[in-house]
Amino acid sequence: LRALLLALFLDAPRVPGTLITKVEPADRDGIEEVLAQRSGHSVAIRTPARGDLRRLLEAAEENAHLLLEEEQLALAAKRGRVERSVYALQEALDLPAPPYRIEGYDISNFQGSHPVASIVTFRDGKPLKSAYRHLRMDAIPGPDDFAMIGEAVRRRLLRISTRGEIAPDLILIDGGRGQVGRAREVLEALGFAHLPLLGLAKREEEIVLPHGGPTVRLPRSSPALQLLQRVRDEAHRFAITYHRKRRTRAQATSRLDAIPGIGPRRRRLLLRQFGSVAAIKLATESDIAAVTGIGPKLAKVLKEALDEPRATTDGSADPA
Repeated sequence: LRALLLALFLDAPRVPGTLITKVEPADRDGIEEVLAQRSGHSVAIRTPARGDLRRLLEAAEENAHLLLEEEQLALAAKRGRVERSVYALQEALDLPAPPYRIEGYDISNFQGSHPVASIVTFRDGKPLKSAYRHLRMDAIPGPDDFAMIGEAVRRRLLRISTRGEIAPDLILIDGGRGQVGRAREVLEALGFAHLPLLGLAKREEEIVLPHGGPTVRLPRSSPALQLLQRVRDEAHRFAITYHRKRRTRAQATSRLDAIPGIGPRRRRLLLRQFGSVAAIKLATESDIAAVTGIGPKLAKVLKEALDEPRATTDGSADPA
């Protein structure tokens, strides 16, 4: 780091008065002195652990990663590693540019409980799992897919505008005219009306355009349609997976809460130690008793309660 700082600033036309680094360089005082002599003003090297400077450092680091990703994306395109379906999609739907980066959105909820949204990213026609995101939609009452799609798009666009994250070349909504219409309203309201937007309706695999008009049907063999299907299906899979995880956690929480003596704190300690209710059931009483705040007496109560079969809605016993 010392060598890098000197290489960057010794011959620079201007040296900042404050340099922010993630780690403290060796011989910090010496570097400050050399740069001060070179620039004619004092230079301070800061390594913040918190506060505004720390947030500024994190934002700069994220921007550097994004710039690197953009360069890698451009290089990949030049080297011909982009799937031909990307170019086929641009041609088939007359998009303004090849959709190198596609974001797919879907909603998953069961009777309005534990609703979630998923955002998956495809780059060069392939999944970019490091960019996948899932969002909780608990603030929206009822199973309102239109509102949830709008909220998911809104939150994503705010991250793009406030954090400098990469905007997609195409947004794909798993749904029909209603979902696409709500997404379009959000895009326009936040100044992103220029972003291409499509919907893919499951029933007939019809492509829904954002400004009305007839839907588009591509041949089943079309690489463009197949790319959209892959993005849509991956968004659906990712949403379902997270939704099931939320429901499982909620069920585990409610079952532990029903046991006398197991409050929120002990529940958290147990789940942190064992990971799931199923793992607690398999543990021995001594293993459970070893958890902070449990002890032998409560471990016995807990073990007996979990070993009892649960009653199902039809009155039969559920051994799980």
